[in-house]
Amino acid sequence: MLAKGSQIQLKALASGFEYGKYIFSGNRRGYVWGPSEVVLFMNSIIKGNHLGTIEVWRPADADLPRLMLMKPRHLGALGMAKGTIRPQMMIMDGYNRLATLAWALSHKPAKIEYSPQELAVWRSGMTLVFDESGEFRWCEESTVQDELCLPATLMNPGDGTKLPNRAMTYIRIRQKDDWENIEPARIDTFRKACHEAAHRLYEAKASMNTYFNGEEVEVLTTMHLNQTAGVKDNYLDAMSLAAIRLA
Repeated sequence: MLAKGSQIQLKALASGFEYGKYIFSGNRRGYVWGPSEVVLFMNSIIKGNHLGTIEVWRPADADLPRLMLMKPRHLGALGMAKGTIRPQMMIMDGYNRLATLAWALSHKPAKIEYSPQELAVWRSGMTLVFDESGEFRWCEESTVQDELCLPATLMNPGDGTKLPNRAMTYIRIRQKDDWENIEPARIDTFRKACHEAAHRLYEAKASMNTYFNGEEVEVLTTMHLNQTAGVKDNYLDAMSLAAIRLA
Protein backbone atom coordinates (compact mmCIF):
# COMPACT_ATOMS: atom_id res chain seq x y z
CA MET A 1 0.00 0.00 0.00
CA LEU A 2 1.52 3.30 -1.14
CA ALA A 3 0.77 6.80 0.12
CA LYS A 4 1.31 10.06 -1.73
CA GLY A 5 0.89 13.65 -0.57
CA SER A 6 -0.46 16.43 -2.78
CA GLN A 7 -2.26 19.79 -2.69
CA ILE A 8 -5.84 20.35 -3.85
CA GLN A 9 -7.93 23.49 -4.18
CA LEU A 10 -11.28 23.77 -2.43
CA LYS A 11 -13.12 24.29 -5.71
CA ALA A 12 -11.63 21.08 -7.14
CA LEU A 13 -12.70 19.18 -4.03
CA ALA A 14 -16.25 20.48 -4.31
CA SER A 15 -16.37 19.54 -7.99
CA GLY A 16 -15.18 16.03 -7.17
CA PHE A 17 -18.16 15.52 -4.87
CA GLU A 18 -20.60 17.22 -7.21
CA TYR A 19 -19.82 14.79 -10.01
CA GLY A 20 -19.53 11.70 -7.83
CA LYS A 21 -15.74 11.26 -7.98
CA TYR A 22 -15.34 11.24 -4.19
CA ILE A 23 -17.46 9.49 -1.58
CA PHE A 24 -17.19 9.30 2.20
CA SER A 25 -16.18 6.18 4.07
CA GLY A 26 -18.87 4.55 6.17
CA ASN A 27 -16.19 4.39 8.89
CA ARG A 28 -15.74 8.14 9.00
CA ARG A 29 -16.10 9.89 12.31
CA GLY A 30 -19.50 11.51 12.77
CA TYR A 31 -20.18 15.24 12.78
CA VAL A 32 -19.02 16.56 16.15
CA TRP A 33 -18.57 20.29 15.58
CA GLY A 34 -20.71 22.92 17.25
CA PRO A 35 -21.44 26.52 16.18
CA SER A 36 -18.19 27.89 17.66
CA GLU A 37 -16.00 25.41 15.78
CA VAL A 38 -17.78 26.30 12.55
CA VAL A 39 -17.08 30.02 13.02
CA LEU A 40 -13.42 29.44 13.95
CA PHE A 41 -12.89 27.23 10.91
CA MET A 42 -14.58 29.55 8.40
CA ASN A 43 -12.74 32.60 9.75
CA SER A 44 -9.43 30.76 9.55
CA ILE A 45 -9.99 30.21 5.81
CA ILE A 46 -10.62 33.87 4.99
CA LYS A 47 -7.48 34.72 6.95
CA GLY A 48 -5.58 32.62 4.43
CA ASN A 49 -5.04 29.53 6.56
CA HIS A 50 -4.72 26.01 5.19
CA LEU A 51 -7.68 23.59 5.27
CA GLY A 52 -5.54 20.86 6.81
CA THR A 53 -4.88 17.31 5.63
CA ILE A 54 -7.55 15.04 4.17
CA GLU A 55 -6.92 11.28 4.16
CA VAL A 56 -8.08 9.54 0.97
CA TRP A 57 -8.09 5.91 -0.16
CA ARG A 58 -7.90 5.12 -3.87
CA PRO A 59 -8.82 1.43 -4.08
CA ALA A 60 -7.92 -1.04 -6.77
CA ASP A 61 -10.26 -1.16 -9.77
CA ALA A 62 -11.71 -4.44 -8.51
CA ASP A 63 -13.20 -2.61 -5.52
CA LEU A 64 -14.97 0.05 -7.57
CA PRO A 65 -18.22 -1.93 -8.13
CA ARG A 66 -18.61 -2.17 -4.36
CA LEU A 67 -18.06 1.58 -4.05
CA MET A 68 -20.77 2.15 -6.64
CA LEU A 69 -23.23 0.34 -4.37
CA MET A 70 -22.20 2.54 -1.43
CA LYS A 71 -22.59 5.77 -3.38
CA PRO A 72 -26.22 6.62 -2.48
CA ARG A 73 -25.49 6.26 1.24
CA HIS A 74 -22.12 7.94 1.60
CA LEU A 75 -22.11 11.11 -0.45
CA GLY A 76 -22.34 13.21 2.67
CA ALA A 77 -23.29 16.87 2.79
CA LEU A 78 -21.05 17.83 -0.10
CA GLY A 79 -23.10 16.77 -3.00
CA MET A 80 -26.18 16.67 -5.04
CA ALA A 81 -24.08 14.39 -7.22
CA LYS A 82 -24.85 14.41 -10.91
CA GLY A 83 -23.45 10.89 -11.16
CA THR A 84 -21.51 11.50 -14.37
CA ILE A 85 -18.27 10.08 -12.93
CA ARG A 86 -18.01 6.77 -11.11
CA PRO A 87 -16.48 6.92 -7.60
CA GLN A 88 -12.69 6.85 -7.69
CA MET A 89 -11.66 7.83 -4.17
CA MET A 90 -13.01 7.39 -0.66
CA ILE A 91 -12.54 10.15 1.92
CA MET A 92 -11.40 8.51 5.17
CA ASP A 93 -10.80 11.61 7.30
CA GLY A 94 -11.94 15.21 6.95
CA TYR A 95 -15.74 14.93 7.16
CA ASN A 96 -16.25 17.71 9.71
CA ARG A 97 -14.30 20.22 7.63
CA LEU A 98 -15.74 19.23 4.27
CA ALA A 99 -19.31 18.90 5.53
CA THR A 100 -19.03 22.30 7.21
CA LEU A 101 -17.95 23.89 3.93
CA ALA A 102 -20.83 22.19 2.14
CA TRP A 103 -23.43 23.36 4.64
CA ALA A 104 -21.97 26.87 4.77
CA LEU A 105 -21.73 27.45 1.02
CA SER A 106 -24.57 25.38 -0.44
CA HIS A 107 -28.27 26.16 -0.87
CA LYS A 108 -29.04 22.49 -1.40
CA PRO A 109 -27.25 20.06 0.91
CA ALA A 110 -27.47 16.46 -0.18
CA LYS A 111 -30.64 14.53 0.54
CA ILE A 112 -29.30 12.14 3.14
CA GLU A 113 -30.14 11.35 6.74
CA TYR A 114 -28.10 13.76 8.86
CA SER A 115 -26.99 13.18 12.44
CA PRO A 116 -28.75 15.03 15.29
CA GLN A 117 -25.55 17.03 15.89
CA GLU A 118 -25.37 18.18 12.27
CA LEU A 119 -29.01 19.24 12.27
CA ALA A 120 -28.62 20.98 15.64
CA VAL A 121 -25.97 23.25 14.11
CA TRP A 122 -27.34 23.82 10.61
CA ARG A 123 -31.11 23.68 11.18
CA SER A 124 -31.25 25.64 14.43
CA GLY A 125 -32.92 28.82 13.15
CA MET A 126 -29.54 30.55 12.92
CA THR A 127 -27.80 31.54 9.68
CA LEU A 128 -24.05 31.76 9.12
CA VAL A 129 -23.28 35.24 7.77
CA PHE A 130 -20.28 37.37 6.81
CA ASP A 131 -20.53 40.91 8.20
CA GLU A 132 -18.71 44.24 8.05
CA SER A 133 -16.27 43.16 10.77
CA GLY A 134 -14.70 40.98 8.08
CA GLU A 135 -15.60 37.72 9.80
CA PHE A 136 -18.29 35.06 9.89
CA ARG A 137 -20.80 34.81 12.73
CA TRP A 138 -24.22 33.33 13.46
CA CYS A 139 -27.33 35.48 13.05
CA GLU A 140 -31.00 34.75 13.69
CA GLU A 141 -32.74 33.98 10.41
CA SER A 142 -35.48 36.51 11.14
CA THR A 143 -33.03 39.44 11.36
CA VAL A 144 -30.53 38.62 8.60
CA GLN A 145 -32.04 41.00 6.04
CA ASP A 146 -32.01 43.92 8.47
CA GLU A 147 -28.29 43.67 9.21
CA LEU A 148 -25.32 44.65 7.06
CA CYS A 149 -24.25 41.10 6.38
CA LEU A 150 -24.28 38.45 3.66
CA PRO A 151 -25.44 34.83 4.15
CA ALA A 152 -22.53 32.45 3.66
CA THR A 153 -24.61 30.42 1.20
CA LEU A 154 -24.31 33.32 -1.26
CA MET A 155 -20.51 33.35 -1.09
CA ASN A 156 -19.73 30.13 -2.93
CA PRO A 157 -16.79 31.41 -5.01
CA GLY A 158 -17.39 31.92 -8.71
CA ASP A 159 -14.37 32.70 -10.86
CA GLY A 160 -12.23 33.68 -7.89
CA THR A 161 -12.21 37.42 -8.64
CA LYS A 162 -15.71 38.46 -7.68
CA LEU A 163 -18.80 37.41 -5.80
CA PRO A 164 -21.40 35.23 -7.54
CA ASN A 165 -24.15 37.19 -9.29
CA ARG A 166 -26.74 36.10 -6.72
CA ALA A 167 -24.65 37.74 -3.97
CA MET A 168 -24.37 41.00 -5.89
CA THR A 169 -28.13 40.94 -6.54
CA TYR A 170 -28.79 40.36 -2.83
CA ILE A 171 -26.66 43.37 -1.87
CA ARG A 172 -28.36 45.62 -4.44
CA ILE A 173 -31.83 44.64 -3.22
CA ARG A 174 -30.92 45.14 0.43
CA GLN A 175 -29.35 48.52 -0.35
CA LYS A 176 -32.62 49.76 -1.87
CA ASP A 177 -34.78 48.33 0.88
CA ASP A 178 -33.57 47.16 4.30
CA TRP A 179 -30.25 49.04 4.17
CA GLU A 180 -31.61 52.33 2.88
CA ASN A 181 -30.60 54.13 6.10
CA ILE A 182 -27.03 52.80 6.04
CA GLU A 183 -24.38 55.12 4.62
CA PRO A 184 -23.43 54.15 1.03
CA ALA A 185 -19.73 54.30 1.97
CA ARG A 186 -20.25 51.58 4.60
CA ILE A 187 -22.02 49.39 2.08
CA ASP A 188 -19.25 49.90 -0.49
CA THR A 189 -16.62 48.94 2.09
CA PHE A 190 -18.65 45.88 3.04
CA ARG A 191 -19.06 44.86 -0.61
CA LYS A 192 -15.28 44.99 -1.11
CA ALA A 193 -14.76 42.86 2.00
CA CYS A 194 -17.20 40.28 0.61
CA HIS A 195 -15.25 40.14 -2.66
CA GLU A 196 -12.02 39.55 -0.76
CA ALA A 197 -13.56 36.84 1.42
CA ALA A 198 -14.99 35.02 -1.61
CA HIS A 199 -11.56 35.17 -3.24
CA ARG A 200 -9.95 33.66 -0.12
CA LEU A 201 -12.50 30.84 -0.22
CA TYR A 202 -11.70 30.24 -3.88
CA GLU A 203 -7.96 30.14 -3.14
CA ALA A 204 -8.28 27.84 -0.11
CA LYS A 205 -6.22 24.66 -0.37
CA ALA A 206 -5.97 21.38 1.49
CA SER A 207 -3.32 18.71 1.63
CA MET A 208 -4.46 15.33 0.37
CA ASN A 209 -2.76 12.19 1.63
CA THR A 210 -3.78 9.44 -0.81
CA TYR A 211 -3.44 5.71 -0.07
CA PHE A 212 -3.27 3.56 -3.20
CA ASN A 213 -4.65 0.01 -3.37
CA GLY A 214 -4.66 -2.12 -0.23
CA GLU A 215 -7.81 -2.76 1.79
CA GLU A 216 -9.92 -0.27 3.68
CA VAL A 217 -9.02 -1.81 7.03
CA GLU A 218 -5.32 -1.44 6.18
CA VAL A 219 -5.80 2.26 5.55
CA LEU A 220 -7.68 2.69 8.83
CA THR A 221 -4.99 0.79 10.72
CA THR A 222 -2.21 2.83 9.13
CA MET A 223 -4.00 6.07 9.96
CA HIS A 224 -4.44 4.85 13.53
CA LEU A 225 -0.76 3.91 13.89
CA ASN A 226 0.32 7.22 12.37
CA GLN A 227 -2.10 9.04 14.70
CA THR A 228 -3.77 10.82 11.79
CA ALA A 229 -7.26 9.50 12.57
CA GLY A 230 -9.20 12.60 13.51
CA VAL A 231 -6.15 14.58 14.60
CA LYS A 232 -6.83 17.43 12.19
CA ASP A 233 -10.40 17.75 13.49
CA ASN A 234 -9.37 17.20 17.09
CA TYR A 235 -12.80 17.26 18.77
CA LEU A 236 -13.42 13.59 19.44
CA ASP A 237 -11.29 10.69 20.67
CA ALA A 238 -10.74 8.63 17.54
CA MET A 239 -7.96 6.48 18.96
CA SER A 240 -10.14 3.44 19.72
CA LEU A 241 -9.98 1.47 16.48
CA ALA A 242 -12.90 -0.73 17.55
CA ALA A 243 -15.25 2.28 17.59
CA ILE A 244 -13.44 4.61 15.24
CA ARG A 245 -15.44 7.43 13.66
CA LEU A 246 -13.32 9.62 11.46
CA ALA A 247 -13.67 13.35 11.01
